[in-house]
Amino acid sequence: MSQPIKVLPWGEEVYLEIPLHKKRDSSRFYARHGKTAEGKEYIEFSKFGPHPNHDGETYSQKLRLFTPEDWVQIKNTVEGELASSAGWDIKAIEEGE
Repeated sequence: MSQPIKVLPWGEEVYLEIPLHKKRDSSRFYARHGKTAEGKEYIEFSKFGPHPNHDGETYSQKLRLFTPEDWVQIKNTVEGELASSAGWDIKAIEEGE
């Protein structure tokens, strides 16, 4: 494993951090690979920013995946159920259509 790019105040280590946010959005969205202070590795998707309609307040949301099985379950749910419900044609995008 590589060296952490940063260590958070509570002891978690971050090895890779990919910004996913839009330029016009004041919220920040990241994908990360890290390790808890207890040594458990994870992949995390997190978003934080100003809380709408609440001056000076912020919000933070995160989803952590600790096993490949966690990812497979989410991937299958999105591709198998949520995408069709939302009208997304994922196969066409993957095939470049």
